[in-house]
Amino acid sequence: MKRRIALAAQATFALRYVALGAGMLVSLFALTGCAFLPSSPAATTPPSTVTVKGTVSSGGAGASVPVTSALVTIYEAGSTSATMIASATSDSSGKFSITFPTDGSGNIYYAIASKGSNIELMAILGATPLSSFVINEMTTVASAYAMAQFLQKPNVIGPQLPVNIAAGMAENLVSAASGTPSTLIQLAPNANQTNTWRELGTLANILTACVQAYSGACSALFAASPTVAGVAPATTLQAIFNIAHNPAANVATLFALGATTQTYIPYLLGVQGPGSINPLQRLDAWTLAVKFNDTGSPSCPWAGPANPIFDKNGYAWIGNNVVAGTPNSTTCNVVLKPNGKPADGSNGTVISPIRGGGILGAGYGMMIDLSGNVWMDDFGWGGSAYIPGGVGSPEPAGAVSEFSPTGTALSPTLGYVGGTLRPQGMAVDQTGNIWIAGYGNSVVTVFPNANPANAFSYPGGTNTSAFGMAIAADGSAWVGFTGSSTVMKYKLSGTTITPQFAAIALPSGSNPKGVAVDSKGNAWVAAAGTTNKIYAFDANGNPLSGSPYNGGGMNGPWGVQIDAKDNIWVATFGAYTDQPLLKYGVVELCGATVANCPPGATIGSAISPATGFTLPSAGDQVLLYDGSPVYEDPLNSPPSLPSYKPVMRQTSARVDMAGNIWVMNNWKPSAYNDVVGTPSDPAANPGGDGVIIFIGLGAPTKAPQIGPSVSP
Repeated sequence: MKRRIALAAQATFALRYVALGAGMLVSLFALTGCAFLPSSPAATTPPSTVTVKGTVSSGGAGASVPVTSALVTIYEAGSTSATMIASATSDSSGKFSITFPTDGSGNIYYAIASKGSNIELMAILGATPLSSFVINEMTTVASAYAMAQFLQKPNVIGPQLPVNIAAGMAENLVSAASGTPSTLIQLAPNANQTNTWRELGTLANILTACVQAYSGACSALFAASPTVAGVAPATTLQAIFNIAHNPAANVATLFALGATTQTYIPYLLGVQGPGSINPLQRLDAWTLAVKFNDTGSPSCPWAGPANPIFDKNGYAWIGNNVVAGTPNSTTCNVVLKPNGKPADGSNGTVISPIRGGGILGAGYGMMIDLSGNVWMDDFGWGGSAYIPGGVGSPEPAGAVSEFSPTGTALSPTLGYVGGTLRPQGMAVDQTGNIWIAGYGNSVVTVFPNANPANAFSYPGGTNTSAFGMAIAADGSAWVGFTGSSTVMKYKLSGTTITPQFAAIALPSGSNPKGVAVDSKGNAWVAAAGTTNKIYAFDANGNPLSGSPYNGGGMNGPWGVQIDAKDNIWVATFGAYTDQPLLKYGVVELCGATVANCPPGATIGSAISPATGFTLPSAGDQVLLYDGSPVYEDPLNSPPSLPSYKPVMRQTSARVDMAGNIWVMNNWKPSAYNDVVGTPSDPAANPGGDGVIIFIGLGAPTKAPQIGPSVSP
């Protein structure tokens, strides 16, 4: 058995720090505190020996060339440092074989191939190392994006579970076993319905010209891929890492570099580049995103997903509003694994979808209490029979459902009712009280210690249609009232709810939706109505400097979340008029901790480009999970036009423990469809399809979230 080789003894692998943020040289997320598997704590088993074989190559299938005499080193990721395990040198065919010990800890293994001063390629091997794998430009792109929040060259540093989540996202992009785009990327709902498959090819081609020593290719790449602070990279791995962190910079220049060699196919065509005249296919930034639309059962298709919550294992619990293609409330909600695939019960976890417990048309409320149980609102949609408490409805007004971490319904068949009516936002405070925004009766309700039987409420008075809800670090609750365009802050003492100051009046028609609180106690409110802005207030209700804010692709802001760096993420629902040539995107704003923003940024300034972070089409129409078009009606004449918008109208954008941004396609893209419906069903609800995950774009955020966001 080969002994572990001390990293310090290898001059070739002297630690190089990557310049991030405002140019400070920092160690990324050297934190602890997350378990890997839900069934039991991570355990260490006696070491065993594994042998891995691989190939270091450059270029796509059919045109690849071996990278000879490359030093290939295996690392094991850790919470505070990465351990170099063993190394070998690739032969004349680019092949190598390495035998090394594994300890069964559950940590992620990865490989870095280095040659000369410029070439570094990377592949993620998983917690149980792949026995055979490829290291090439494609695996390097996937690794750098997925590990964007944890990679400190050559170390991957971070808590075990978040790093494992990131590794899963790398495999979603590219198969390390083959060095090619994953099956997930090559098939619907991705394939050419999004540009990710082709963008992977172009990014890999950009690196290939440097790896294969095309004249001037490395210097051109390094000049076009600095950090956000303007520091040029020295290697191909650093370059693609910088692009992942600074995706809106030098888009056209980098696109042109991708044409130097095009051995990876497919790649972005001219009509899909930054200069395209087709706005739905135009490349706005070098972000990578994956779409998921499998709920785990064809009997519970996506239609109106909203506002997910992540549990301690990284699973996303997501409300599902209507039965697809109808205006009727659904009776099932969805749980996705950290890699975006339906929860399948592995390791004693939940199986998706979940049913029972009173689920009926979930709305905007989803939260996890101090014991790990999951609570969700039952808002309803459509006619009275599908709205809790409506005429003909089987369910009483204001129902709330509760489930165990394994998906067992804990609430009764018709849910809990305790002073709520068509609830929307929900949150739990630091002592275990559950706060509920009553949209239907304009009240704020508390279930003390998560006990609906002892519920008490505070009337909204002139504040109507309570919607958004967020808890501050001191346990106070901020609430947005969409009907009256007002914002309130409440404090709880015993069974008494007390307003902290008079209602904050936003401009008429602002219709606030999502609310979030940052680490400094500031509340950020998404005004989806006529103002089209984000408002921010300090703990005493005073507007922050420059508030309200827009820019960065702001277009009907609905959901708002704050990541562990205090930066603001906004889901855009769009206007209530049709915008056929508009791509929907997610917006990032600089938050109150300005030191975590790019140089020159101020609080509220846009970090995302003017379009937002988008997911363009690659030319194929978007299809639903069952293969049918987004808009389909046999009575349409002419037939419905196809949709080319994989990102639809969003109500929430949430950051997971690995920094991935989960965007909910809540409504279909066309506002015309919202109002007019279809000839055979004028009242049809346009429930959106699926979840979009932008890879490695935000600051990793602890789950479940109680109060302001913190690092895992």
